[in-house]
Amino acid sequence: MKRSVKSVIIKASAGLFICYVLFTLVSLQVSIAQKKHEIADLEAQINDQQIANEETEKILSDGDREELIRRFAENQGYAYQGEKIFISEAGN
Repeated sequence: MKRSVKSVIIKASAGLFICYVLFTLVSLQVSIAQKKHEIADLEAQINDQQIANEETEKILSDGDREELIRRFAENQGYAYQGEKIFISEAGN
C-alpha cells in the first residue's frame, strides 16, 4: 500500500511539473512574439527618423537654412502672417 501511495504522489508531482513547464514555455513564446512586434515597431520608427535626418542633412548641406527653418516652423504649427495652410484629411 505504501508503494502505491508514493507512486501516485510521484506521478502527480511529475504531472504538475510537466504542466508548469508547458505553461512557462507557452507564456515565454507569447512574450517573445510581443517583443518581436515591439522591435518591428521600433525599427520602423528608426527608419522614419533616419529618413528625416537624411532630409535635414541634405537641406543643411545645400545651405538652404531658410527651408529648414520653414519646415520646422510648419511642424510646430507656425505660419507666415496671412499665410493659409490647408491640411488634407484624406491621409495622403
